[in-house]
Amino acid sequence: MPKSPRKKLENKLDKLFSKVGKEEAFCEICATSKDKVNYTQLQPHHIIGRKNKLLRWDLHNRLWVCPTHHTMGPPKKIVQDNLGGWFLNWESDNDWMGVHKPEDKEYLREKHTVPYKRWTLEELQDMIDVMTE
Repeated sequence: MPKSPRKKLENKLDKLFSKVGKEEAFCEICATSKDKVNYTQLQPHHIIGRKNKLLRWDLHNRLWVCPTHHTMGPPKKIVQDNLGGWFLNWESDNDWMGVHKPEDKEYLREKHTVPYKRWTLEELQDMIDVMTE
């Protein structure tokens, strides 16, 4: 069964989210940690999970991390599933996001509670155009 036009645009946005800006990227956790990790492959991490369609392709919602800090590192330094802990805690400004990316944290605080967003095909194409400029 062929993919729908919507699914094609969403897949293209997923790929762009993982590529745009990668050439200048670095592990943002390693760069702020006294314990630097030797890494070779960066991964884009959705700060607010991919299920939130409003923020899924928003670059304010992306953090570049090495594999160690994304899913395989020591439990205290894993970004994945650490909402409410050291990484992102809406109740504190002393979490990692509040200290290192306060503007993005405030932006996400305002947007993350929107329950649902259904993008039009034109809006999806506009996001692709912006990311590829």
